[in-house]
Amino acid sequence: SSDVCSSDLRIRVFFGPSIIKSADSIRVVSDRLKESLVKSGIDKKKVFTLPIFIGKEEYDEFQDIARKENTILAVSRLSEEKNLFFLIDVMNKVVDIKQDTRLVIVGDGPLRISLEQYIKEKRLDQYVDLVGWKNDLNKWYREAGLLVHTSKYEGYGMVFVEAALQHVPIVSSDVGIMGEVFTSERAAKICPVGDKECFVNNIVEVLDNKKEAQRMSDEAY
Repeated sequence: SSDVCSSDLRIRVFFGPSIIKSADSIRVVSDRLKESLVKSGIDKKKVFTLPIFIGKEEYDEFQDIARKENTILAVSRLSEEKNLFFLIDVMNKVVDIKQDTRLVIVGDGPLRISLEQYIKEKRLDQYVDLVGWKNDLNKWYREAGLLVHTSKYEGYGMVFVEAALQHVPIVSSDVGIMGEVFTSERAAKICPVGDKECFVNNIVEVLDNKKEAQRMSDEAY
């Protein structure tokens, strides 16, 4: 339940700092995390970056962006830090500009019912689908013209690599390995966390400009 999840998070937040300070070595998955630990006073010699391994052979390589639909894909746990109510607000603006656009959110979590209610309040039922968690994501990546990720923070962001391996262009908040593995404008469109105008403009630009979307997704790959 959501109460159990929040209780577990509070415990980890409480004990985390003391455990980290007493550790002989610390593995992190991105340089962003390493920098944050060093800034907090951890000796940089104790911190090692080891990214998450993702097998390239597990994913289809569907390259032709021009054949993809105006479907925006979000792959995410339905939890507070993923900023999905903000994503719904972004979508509300996007469909004012492009009415043939659809948002598919793949994932599950404690906010599902609240998100379903919010979608109805915004009258976006015909534009936004919550499809639950799916073990096989290849189908959804093949159809997607864009991956959008509005999270407030990420340790790594495996979904970015999954999208890049299948030539899906990315619009994301500046979290995880964004700016580190995927450089802004060349391999992804990166927005400050919570910048609605930036997300709306970049989503519309990527969907409208298939040539630029192809270039960007090839660079990310």
